[in-house]
This record gives sequence, structure tokens and C-alpha cells, in this order.
Amino acid sequence: GGSRDTDLTRLKAEVEKADLVGVIGIEALVVLKNTGVRPDYRYGVREAAVEAASCGLSFLVLCAEDEVSGLTQRLEEQGLEYKMLNLAKGRENLRR
Repeated sequence: GGSRDTDLTRLKAEVEKADLVGVIGIEALVVLKNTGVRPDYRYGVREAAVEAASCGLSFLVLCAEDEVSGLTQRLEEQGLEYKMLNLAKGRENLRR
């Protein structure tokens, strides 16, 4: 549904909890900008997330559904825990 279908209130709440924020893809960047937040990372986000988590920092990655598998694969390769959220309006968490 794109940016119009994103629950921006929930997204903003998640952003406020994170130490760092990265976006993968133009759609994610547009959605994040709609909250008034600028990402800390736009390039090398997967590796930045791995490094941040290894240092004990929380890293929020915002991406479209088609980017999720590559991201989760990289996190799982490093044995990192993650929480995945579906921020579409009226949706709940996908997996913890």
C-alpha cells in the first residue's frame, strides 16, 4: 500500500525507541520523511545494522516487504536477534 498505508504514529514511536535509523529503498525513505525524521543511514544499512547491534545499539531498519528477506538473512548469519514489525495501518507484528 506504500506510504499512504503506513501507520506513521506507530512508526514515529518505534523511531523514538531506536538509537539509529536506516532505510533501504526509496519507499522507506519517503515514509520516514513523512514523519519528519531523517535517517542516520541510507547506504550500507545491513552492515551498519550488524555493527550497531554488535556494539549493543538498537538499530531500526525501515524497508519495503521485498527487502526483508535479504535483511533478515544477514542478521541471522551473524546470530543477531531482531524484531520485525508490519507498520501497515491495522496490522500487528509479523514475528519476534
